[in-house]
This record gives sequence, C-alpha cells and structure tokens, in this order.
Amino acid sequence: MRPLCIAALVALVSTSASAQTATIEDLQAAIMRAEADAGQRREPGMLSVADVNLPLARLKLKKARLIDEGRVFGAAATVTDEILEAARLIEMAERGELYRPERGRLTELAYVTRNDGTIQPYYVHLPEDYTSDRPWPMIVFLHGYVDTISVVQPWVLTEDVCDIAERNGCILVLPYGRRNTDFQGVGEVDVFRVIEEMRRLFNVDPARLYLSGVSMGGMGTWNIALRNPGTFAAVTPMSGQTNMFRWWGWDPADMTPFKRFLVRWDNPEEMVLNGRGQHFFAQHGELDHLIPVVETRSMVQKLREAGVDVRYHEFAGEGHYIYWYTQCFENAWTWIRDYTLDPSPRRVSMRCFSLNYNRAFWLTVEQLERWGTPAEVDARVSDDGTILTVKADNTAALTIDLDDCPLERQDDGYRVVVNDQRRLMEPADGLLRIPVGETPEADGWPPLKRKGLCGPAEDVFNTRFVVVQ
Repeated sequence: MRPLCIAALVALVSTSASAQTATIEDLQAAIMRAEADAGQRREPGMLSVADVNLPLARLKLKKARLIDEGRVFGAAATVTDEILEAARLIEMAERGELYRPERGRLTELAYVTRNDGTIQPYYVHLPEDYTSDRPWPMIVFLHGYVDTISVVQPWVLTEDVCDIAERNGCILVLPYGRRNTDFQGVGEVDVFRVIEEMRRLFNVDPARLYLSGVSMGGMGTWNIALRNPGTFAAVTPMSGQTNMFRWWGWDPADMTPFKRFLVRWDNPEEMVLNGRGQHFFAQHGELDHLIPVVETRSMVQKLREAGVDVRYHEFAGEGHYIYWYTQCFENAWTWIRDYTLDPSPRRVSMRCFSLNYNRAFWLTVEQLERWGTPAEVDARVSDDGTILTVKADNTAALTIDLDDCPLERQDDGYRVVVNDQRRLMEPADGLLRIPVGETPEADGWPPLKRKGLCGPAEDVFNTRFVVVQ
C-alpha cells in the first residue's frame, strides 16, 4: 500500500470543504486496506496494530466526519487535526509500529464493539513511571450525565484529577459508555469491554480493580459493583441515586408487576445484600438539588444494617457538583489504595433478579424457581472450614466454585447444609452443583431462561443482532 504523505494531506485538507470530504473517504479506504494487511500478518495471541492503531484511526475519522458535517459544536479539534492524526496512525501501522499512549497525560484510545461493529472511545491516564514489568492497580471512572456529550466532546477529567490517581499509584481509565446510558445495558457492556482492553494492553492487577463514578456514573458505580460482587476491590460512588422509585417520585402500587420488577432490578438499594465482601466509600453534597442527599444516606444506612463495610463523607453546605473540586477524588482515591480483592470470603450473600447477574464471588445462582421476584441466598463457611451452610429462597439450583470457596473436603466428602437439610457432596470439574428448590422443566416452549437469554428486551443490543423490517 502506498504510504500516506502527511505534508500532502496538510495541503489538501486546508484547501476546501470538498477536499476535506474527499480526504476523509480516502482515509477510510486506507484504513480498510491496513486492516486487511494487518489481519494477514497477525499472530495468534499477539497484540497488533489492528488492536490499537487502526481502531483509533477509525475513531479519528468518525470525529472528522461529525465535525465536517456540522453535527457537533464547540469541538476543540478541527477536521484537519483528526485527519492528520488518523494518517499518522495508519503510517505507524504500515511500519508495524504499535501506538502507545503517552504516560502522565490523559490519552484517547478506541475499540470496535462486538455487538454492532461501531467504534467507541475510552480515555487512559498512565502514571509517568508505568512499566509493564509489574501489575498495576486501576481505577475505572464512570462519568456523569450531560445531554451534549459526544465522542467529539466527551466528559473527561482534568489533569489535576488524573494526577490524584497517579499519586496513589493507579492507572486511570474512563469508559465512554455510549453517552448517557446510566452505564446499564450496552453502557455496562462497554465498561467491561474497556476493562478487558486495558488488561490486554497493560499490566493491570485484577485483584486491585477499583470502581468510581459521579452523578449518573455514581449510580452506575453502585449498580455495577452490586451486580458483580467479587470483581472490584473497592468502590467509590459520588452523588449517585440509589432508588429510582424515590428519585422519580413513582408509586410502585401504580405500576404493573413486570414494570415494578424491572425498576427494582435497577435499584442499588434492592441489592444491598450483594455488598457483603465488598468495600464502599460514598460521598454526597448535603444540599444536592439534582440527586437529593437521601439517596446516599439511605443506601449507607441499609449497607451498615447488613454489616457491609461502608464509609460515608457528606460535604456540609455543598450541592450536587462536589466533583468539580478535587477533594472528593482525594478522599476516594487515597482510601482505595489500601484494598486488595479477597476472592474467598467466608460469607457470601446475594439477591439475584436476573441470571445475567447471577454470580457473587464463589457462588452462582444457576436457576430461579419463578421469575418476577428475586432469589435470595446466604452462604457461610464455618470458621474451621468444614461445613457450608446455605439459606436460599426462590432458588432452584446453585453452584459453588471450590477454587475460591474456603470450604475444605472431609474424609466423607464436602459437607453442605441447604435450608436445614444435611448433604454429603462430591464435585465435578471443581464445582459443587447443589439442587435447592423445584427445578423448572428444561424442555418445551418458551425455552428455559438462562444467562444471556433471560431479558429484558433491551438486552438484544448487547450482542450481535439482526433487524428485519
């Protein structure tokens, strides 16, 4: 492929709007050729320019198109800036040179999604002294709601906030999350894809993943942590809502049962039990007019009543935008550095609304007895490690992962007490499979709900899909 000439591009894109548009199309074709070439030279398991350079080049072109078409306003970069950056990335790809983000500075990266093939950005701040020879803790930060947010004008953190992460020895990453999704549905999928990308590109310590967020991202932080216990070492929500009935002023009695269930499904307060084994530090402004302080006060009280480790700081006399100041980040990100994930707590509790969120540490809810009401499970390993005691409601079947569960095998097998019934069990493939209640019929129509196929309908957008009109 003919190398791109940056000097010629500078002259071309500076001449006229029609020349800019033509150059955009030329670069699109160049990226496709570079992707085909990189695919032929790719070695299995090896990071390549197709993973880093070319997705980012696609993002630059996407931004150039949006600016060129006048679909965004107030963009800091110009069409020329984005085109030239895309050309530079393609040239590097042609040389087989992997793009590396600059250390000590918030840098844009991108990936191609698996569900709809779109290009999505994320933003990385590597510490100045980052090296790949040791694992690094990482803060995943979820942004708030702004109606004008776009890939051209994303919500990113200032350098002084990024420096707080660096001073505490952490990589910092900001998922875009498809704009304003509450980091639910496809927005949540994007958060975990970004974590996956970061673990491929950098030496990230999986035992020191920290989740943090503000406003809409504060709610996303509560939800994602409570839906996925055993993922994050510490969690720091700021100014986030925790009960959608209260926040929107909805009366549950006025809702049909399935709608009421779907709202409960999204309420952090409904998942307090899942906080066991996790560590939280919540912050809120006393006079918050957008998300009243009761949202965090109530959540903290419920967590404490459940015996969950939670710390709370309230900014007296302050409103919603406590995150415009650096103090809340200093509080949160200095606190988290003391925590490492313990994958093997002796007690695991879980409230499971959906089989898409059916795992807590070493316990997995395999099937519910009935849908429309959550399953509740409380599992404890005795202090001497000899007996697992399980209390379960609306649960048809469980599995216990013995790699992480601190239960020890005795001479006669694994000793389990399920709803006061004693059992001796043997594992298969490192798992104890425990029938609990009435198991739904596996055959027939509609098919039995399972992880990845249990709704709600919006989940169709989380994986590859076809629309037929």
